[in-house]
This record gives sequence, structure tokens and C-alpha cells, in this order.
Amino acid sequence: MDKVSSIQERIVQKTQFEAFFATYQMLSDRYDKSVLDLYDENAVISTSRIMADGSTRSMSFSSDQFKALALSSWEAGKKANDRSVFSDVEIKLSENKARITANRYSLSKCYNDEGYCMVVYKNDSGELRILEEHTASPQLSNCPDQANLIATIEAYAAYFNKQVPIDIDEESRLVQVTASGTMWFINMN
Repeated sequence: MDKVSSIQERIVQKTQFEAFFATYQMLSDRYDKSVLDLYDENAVISTSRIMADGSTRSMSFSSDQFKALALSSWEAGKKANDRSVFSDVEIKLSENKARITANRYSLSKCYNDEGYCMVVYKNDSGELRILEEHTASPQLSNCPDQANLIATIEAYAAYFNKQVPIDIDEESRLVQVTASGTMWFINMN
């Protein structure tokens, strides 16, 4: 392959990943459950929670665990308009993958996650799928309107508690969600 063809191929590939991420954002914003179909069955989703004392608590979920959690909180999130706004999106290509980084602003936490990262790859069928995703968010909201935040957290807790127990996978079960002011606590066994 000559140099021009190689450059053209990379441009086409990058455009495909840009379109994929735009679709991800659109489906997420619309609370369209088909966004969950964009995750590969072997995807790993990780999150870092910045606790009130400054420490960090990290959690990872398999694709199935993440989808179960997302579906169980779908309606509460939609009612609370819990969305993310992405900016400064960068796409770095490698082989049949792309590492997408961005600033992710959480509307419900008034927090800018500068370390947002998603790895997308082209599977054997030629479809783009999310292989990895990492987010970070604070335990406490940075939003000035605490009354609205408290009401949102209480609504999430009430919604989840109507659904429990929720089997996340064979070994994990969500048994209770507790609201306490601007924090919520998830109890699993």
C-alpha cells in the first residue's frame, strides 16, 4: 500500500470511530436503551469514585453487570436528566482499535471528568464495539443547588429499592440503596 492510500485509509478509519462516538453520545442523551448494544460482550467498564475524604474507590463491571445496573436505574436516570456532556474529544488509532479520550461533564454531579476514556474496536463482523470504558465522579455533588440534588438522590434510592434484589451476575446482588443528604450508598452481597 502506498503512502497516500495508507493516509486515506487512516482518515476513513478515524471518521468511522468519530461517527461511532457521536452515535454513542446521541443514544445516551436520548436515553435510548440501544446504546447498551454498543458494548462488546467482553467489555470492562470501570469507574473511580472520589470519596468525601479525598480517597478513591474503584469498581469494575463486566458488560453483563454494567448492562444490568444501567437497566435497573434507567427510568430514574431519565427522570433526573442524568447526562454527560463531552468536549475536547481525541481519537488515537491503533490497528483495529481507537482510544477515545474526552472531558466528560456530569450534569448530575456538576463535575468535569478529565480522564474519561473509551476503547472501541472493530469486531470480526466489522462492527465497532466498546471494549473498555473508564469514568470518574465524586461521591458528593459539586452542584450549587443541593435541594435538587438531594431530591434526585432520594428518587434514585426509592426507585432502586422498589427493584431490589437485583442480580447483577451469579455472584453479585444489589440489595439496598440508601440516600443520605447528597450521598447515596449501594449495598451489595
